[in-house]
Amino acid sequence: MRLWICVLGVLLGLAGPVLAQPGTRIALVVGNGAYREVPRLANPARDAADMAEVLRGLGFRVQLLRDATRPALEQALQRFAREATGAEVAAFFFAGHGIEVRGENHLIPVEARLADLADVDFETVGLPAVLRAMQGAQARLLILDACRDNPFAPRMRGLGGTRSAVRAGLARMDAPDLGTLIAFATAPGTVAADGTGPNSPFTAALKRHLPEPGLEVRQVMTRVRRTVVEATGGRQVPWDNSSLVADVVLRPGAAALSAPAPVAASLPPRRGTEGWPAARRLAAERGISLPPVIPAPDPREAGRLRDYLGAWAGERLNRTGRYAMVIVLSVEEAEGTARVLMGTSESPLPGPGVNMRPWHGRFLARASAAELAWEAPWAYRLVLTGPGTARLIGRSPPSVTPPVNVSATLRRIE
Repeated sequence: MRLWICVLGVLLGLAGPVLAQPGTRIALVVGNGAYREVPRLANPARDAADMAEVLRGLGFRVQLLRDATRPALEQALQRFAREATGAEVAAFFFAGHGIEVRGENHLIPVEARLADLADVDFETVGLPAVLRAMQGAQARLLILDACRDNPFAPRMRGLGGTRSAVRAGLARMDAPDLGTLIAFATAPGTVAADGTGPNSPFTAALKRHLPEPGLEVRQVMTRVRRTVVEATGGRQVPWDNSSLVADVVLRPGAAALSAPAPVAASLPPRRGTEGWPAARRLAAERGISLPPVIPAPDPREAGRLRDYLGAWAGERLNRTGRYAMVIVLSVEEAEGTARVLMGTSESPLPGPGVNMRPWHGRFLARASAAELAWEAPWAYRLVLTGPGTARLIGRSPPSVTPPVNVSATLRRIE
């Protein structure tokens, strides 16, 4: 399976942001082909180099990484996040293997050894962590080019995985916040061609159409879709999902003579009155970041885990001094997953791996009677301690040494 991901954004949860100059375009391009536990992929290094060249031609400052291990990828993401803060456009491009496990997509470094489900969190880089990178940029794009025949999936099914937990393809992804475009090489659940030439049909179409002048990025994706359908005889139909509310033109030209407004200028003001009134009041008092729209809780599949549902808040996290709020939107007991929104206030206490600014993000958590667990990119756990009370426990990412642990007692406020 080959996976391309182009994500625009800024990783939250990292220390020391450096604001980019207005109009700056930043890119991190990664090509992983020299896998050690499965057959190598021939094209990712070349594909990454080609995409890096295209992006440089569009004014991006590009960091190119080939055959990345997990530590190398995390280090590159950390640097990318700091450089991209405040950028007009930030792009992350990944070529290599990816996998869907329990509805969550993961990027696979070259040294990964995936024997069963327990290995996923420790051997891969979860795509939600990359998605959180998007929130600091003015415009965000997420592009996936995947050949879904992943050699890791059969291994995992045979050693403790299940067909419902480990799938051959990638999960559908919705744009999490305003200003995001997500595109797949093909419709979720279908197979994307690897291609017989130097690039896949989708990447070849991106190389052709991204540099075309005067096109807004959604027009680019329409042309990419048409080109791929023609090249594959209709067997592959690229799919995209957008919450962009302003035009993003990567190369101005004849079709863009009336220059579009800067990508952030047309964003509507954030509203804070839609749903969860108690949570929003407390968030406003404590400076906790929340998105403008939060869905109502969905208890239909929660079963015996329904006690997690609701908004949780309480004392400050020790070591960082920030307030945190966790809103559990849904729990699927049969799948062992939960959809979680987490937001924090600013941190008055600087420390390794600590993003000082307020942030929020949506996560797919592992759910059991013992705890909910997710990565932000800190690893967090919500543990019920009594009726309406819980303990939030956090641990810094592996790149932070020595590791930092935080915790706080929360109560259900809504």
